[in-house]
Amino acid sequence: MLRYLFITPLFAYMLLSQFIMATTYVPIPIDDMMIVIKLEDNKIVLKKTGQTISYYAGDDGSYKKGLVPSYSRANEVVTDNVTGLQWQDNVEIQDTYMNWYDAKKYCTDLLLDGGEWRLPIRRELVGLINYGRMFPSVNPIFVNITSNGFWSITSNVSYAKTAWSVFFDIGNQSFDGKLSDNRVICVREGFVK
Repeated sequence: MLRYLFITPLFAYMLLSQFIMATTYVPIPIDDMMIVIKLEDNKIVLKKTGQTISYYAGDDGSYKKGLVPSYSRANEVVTDNVTGLQWQDNVEIQDTYMNWYDAKKYCTDLLLDGGEWRLPIRRELVGLINYGRMFPSVNPIFVNITSNGFWSITSNVSYAKTAWSVFFDIGNQSFDGKLSDNRVICVREGFVK
């Protein structure tokens, strides 16, 4: 079982090019965004972002390359088959608004499908965005995610009284005061193929 590698991009590339065999999926965090790479025939392949229209030369819509995101659903839990993360997707997330402190506790206390939930880090939430969709900008397998902002556990390093939120209207990000109310979606570790 592979886990997330929290290392610099350059070291990740060196590590991957030397030690991981072909056709291995590896999630790598880069600049607060989770990318998933696959080594195939000694080439690195990134996960597709969903953007199909090109707005400027060299953007994701120009190339349309990468792994096709894959999800599966079992009742109220959606599994990302590439990263292995499992996401809460029950009706509670449509109406659950709370401050950042209560959101952390809510996820820790969530008993859905056996528990072990937590508030996601920013890059995990960003990894759900599908830039080819809007309102909400996620895969349609998520039936309860709305376009509103969802809390991440990631604090803003410039101002500790704020934390990052991801908005699934068009896939933007912002930070809010931790006492503000946002929606909550919880995540837990699953598996990586």
